[in-house]
Amino acid sequence: MSKRRIIASLLVCFLGGQDIARELEASETQIKNLFGYDQNDLNKLEEKYNQLSSRIEENSNYISLNQAYIEGLRNNATLKQYYYNVVSKQWEKVAAFREWMPKLSLYGYPAFGLYSYTNSTYYKNPNSTSSGSSTTTNTTNSTGTTTTVTTTTSSSSNPYTYYSKQSALTPYATLQWTFFDLARGSKISAKSEEVESAKFVFDSSARNILLDIANAYYSLQAELELINQYKNILEITRKSMLAVNAQRQAGLKDYGDTAQVATQYFSALNKLIDSLNNIISGGSTLAKLIQEEPDASLMLPSDALTALDEWNQSLQDSLKHGLEFNENIYNALAESKSYSLQKDAELQSYWPKLFLYAVGYYNRYNGTNYAPIGEGGSDSYYDQISKQMTGQIGIGFSWEFDGGISLASANSFENLSLAKLEEAKDKRSMVVEKVKAYYGQYETQQMKMINTKRGLSASEASQTIALEKYQLGLSDITTLVQAIQLYSAAVEDNIHSIKKYNEAISELHRWSAQWPSEITENIVYEYFNLQTTTN
Repeated sequence: MSKRRIIASLLVCFLGGQDIARELEASETQIKNLFGYDQNDLNKLEEKYNQLSSRIEENSNYISLNQAYIEGLRNNATLKQYYYNVVSKQWEKVAAFREWMPKLSLYGYPAFGLYSYTNSTYYKNPNSTSSGSSTTTNTTNSTGTTTTVTTTTSSSSNPYTYYSKQSALTPYATLQWTFFDLARGSKISAKSEEVESAKFVFDSSARNILLDIANAYYSLQAELELINQYKNILEITRKSMLAVNAQRQAGLKDYGDTAQVATQYFSALNKLIDSLNNIISGGSTLAKLIQEEPDASLMLPSDALTALDEWNQSLQDSLKHGLEFNENIYNALAESKSYSLQKDAELQSYWPKLFLYAVGYYNRYNGTNYAPIGEGGSDSYYDQISKQMTGQIGIGFSWEFDGGISLASANSFENLSLAKLEEAKDKRSMVVEKVKAYYGQYETQQMKMINTKRGLSASEASQTIALEKYQLGLSDITTLVQAIQLYSAAVEDNIHSIKKYNEAISELHRWSAQWPSEITENIVYEYFNLQTTTN
């Protein structure tokens, strides 16, 4: 290589080194401005966090999971909606059954009334209808002669006009009992299936609420545990940052070391702030699920996060129980049966209905009746009181033809019934899918809890040793930062595995149709006075 090339290369390296040096100097200046914190600066940041944490704690009520279950079943508005829906369906069934009862109807038209009318009749041939005759006979004894004289006079007016003015009492009553109606039995059975369907929906809602309460509870437990663990991490990073900053001031370390540790400190503080936000959100959700009247308080767990007892059934047993008792399946089947019975009722409506009947009338009139106008005389002559009672009893029938409307409705109900049967199949597949998925989650998280617990112990020891070695100058800042990061990740993994393990067990309770160990079906119906419909 020529001397000229060597000189050129050295010149490039020198100029490049100057650029790098200038960049390093600028970076150190920026780092100094950002991370030149002392003890007072850190105390102020943590004080703000502690103030917010204290306000949340003062505004919170603490409850156990078992009590949360009970309060949720007692107060949850959604569950009460489904309860009243069950009661409504029960009364619909009663109404359908009472179609068997005789029907009594009372009418009064008028019950008591006054009426008057005037009628005028004009005779076209008055001589045949309105004339009269009289005969006078005179006898002479001396001659023996008899004389007869006939006189015809008009005795009625033309037109002939009369009026009536009376009070009337004319009530009547009917009694009917339809003793033959094929459609009625199917309608009652359909209403019975609707009641069962509503009960299954109620069961499903109760299980969903218990699941929501459990998951919200476990999430809050995890956040509270995360806060406890990250407070320890925050303390570790704060001590590390102060130690590194002291070494920097002594000229042993640069701002780069301070920046690395400060990054971990602020990351831990941000994690704590995020957890507080999650506590507020989750506490509000849990309060909504279990409080009867909403207020400004939060509901938080009184128990620390721990793993639940092991699931006591195999996968096959869990699947079998879920398919036999899951209320979503039975709800679809009950709805299908109801539609099928409504189809039968529509077809049976084409049959005649037979009924017994009785009818009774009572008529009473009091007043002037058919009094002539313009012929003299007193109206009192025409004052009358008339009474009449009539009764009738017999057997009747009705036979209605609607041009195929009921037949079309029957076809509609038949297809709805088939649709619900397919829905029941889909629900069975969903139960199998859910049980398998959450049983797998249960088994994997059970193993993961063991691993994360061991990993947590190892990472905790690692970061403790790394900090001590760094303070003695036996390791660099990168090793310390990596140890803190690994410890933080191990904390989150351990908490997450316990939470997911507990959630898997709650989901298995839900989808295998088994009530949690803290609650039983009898407690559910103790509050709502319903009969047990599922296991």
